Amino acid sequence: MTDFAWDVAIIGAGVAGCIAAIALAPSCRVLLLDRQKEPPARIGECLPAAARRILEPLGLFGELTRPDSPHRRALGMQSYWGSSRLQINDDLRNPDGFGFHLDRPAFERFLREQAAAVGATFRRPVRFQKAESDGETVHLQLHDEGEGREQKVRAGYVIDAGGRAAPFAKHQTGARIHLDRLTACWATIPNTDVRAMGTIHAAENGWWYSAPLPNGRRVLAYQSDSDLIDSALHREADSFLAKVGREPVLAQWINPQKPELFLHGIVPAGSSRLPQPAGRLWAAVGDAACAFDPLSSQGMFHAMATAMQLCDLLKKSQRFKNGGVSSRAAVQKAYTAQIEQIWQRYCRHRLLFYGLEQRFTASPFWQRRHAARYETEMVCK
Repeated sequence: MTDFAWDVAIIGAGVAGCIAAIALAPSCRVLLLDRQKEPPARIGECLPAAARRILEPLGLFGELTRPDSPHRRALGMQSYWGSSRLQINDDLRNPDGFGFHLDRPAFERFLREQAAAVGATFRRPVRFQKAESDGETVHLQLHDEGEGREQKVRAGYVIDAGGRAAPFAKHQTGARIHLDRLTACWATIPNTDVRAMGTIHAAENGWWYSAPLPNGRRVLAYQSDSDLIDSALHREADSFLAKVGREPVLAQWINPQKPELFLHGIVPAGSSRLPQPAGRLWAAVGDAACAFDPLSSQGMFHAMATAMQLCDLLKKSQRFKNGGVSSRAAVQKAYTAQIEQIWQRYCRHRLLFYGLEQRFTASPFWQRRHAARYETEMVCK
């Protein structure tokens, strides 16, 4: 048996990367890498109830429900979509129970700790630079940003969990495919609403999302296409507040005497995918493989689910036992088929939900979504 330095190298220690490490580390040698020494603040705190199906078998679900947990239960989602009337989709009848509003950095720190506890070797801050393959192993060149020096490691398999940037996978396949250029501009404010529900609110040239955070604040995010967002919106608090103020549903959460709004900036939020999610010696999981519109509220669940799907395939293939390599192509084929199925289902749901909003048909944002829906329907007929 060839003695690889690592059976698996995972690039990215966010939700997808840590779940993959936790699933694999008990049975093989795992190296977990991340550019960030600590998890950064990021939008994306709503964990759907279905995540319990993944967290519970891994022994992670109890972190969300312990008495001193920093996370809080979510009761569902309320929306103003397709109509000015309030619609409520609660979790009371959800067989998986309640979802959660996470303290996202705390949750990711917990996952990092668990990955190390089950045997993964964790290095950070380390930046992936490039890779070469000899056909049987992958040679990774890294830059240790803490020590300021270059490192080289070998791995039998690489998992790219590096988010939309897909730092490893983008060099293995063609240019990323984008369905749109949706962008999110987000901020946080003090939370004055005791209701534990998130809110979706369609607007003239985009849509708003808001949810309470466990730390006594509330996230407010405006989604529109990158060419339709005024640059002042994510740079000037007054501009953001003015836009919020034009939406009565949102304005109720702003204290005009003491708004205490903190702008976090702008991030890509569009629907995109790699042309190929896996090769013989690698695979991409989570947003690296395919990234969803935040309207789906499935970002973290998708990260967990794709990581577990890949890990299940790898473990069943005997890839890391007795030096077997004959099933690499089978893993690639099966995982690619799974991602394709996920992507096609997501695309149909995305177009369906955007098609439900018909109040702003004169605006560029909604015209683009409705045109895409019509074109897709014609192809599928």
